[in-house]
Amino acid sequence: MFKNDSWWQGILIGLVLSLVTTAILYFLIPLVHDNWVAPKEKLYILSIVPNIFFFRWFYKKKSFQKTGHGILIVTVVVALGVLFWLKFGLKCAII
Repeated sequence: MFKNDSWWQGILIGLVLSLVTTAILYFLIPLVHDNWVAPKEKLYILSIVPNIFFFRWFYKKKSFQKTGHGILIVTVVVALGVLFWLKFGLKCAII
């Protein structure tokens, strides 16, 4: 499936993983816990966890350094974005 080693492939994989994980957590947690309202900030922090596993898999196991770097770039950007959002209390219209 993944035969090419490229930065763009890693960036795309990192973005898709973050978005899919956030969506799954956003809709799954209220189904499991009826009275627990998940703070959205924690969902965004948890959304980078699969990126870390895929980064390691592409970087070490498959020896796709460029793809691993692309995933790492997305992971760092998302993590820093969430930290700035938490630190400065930025409000977003879509949330």
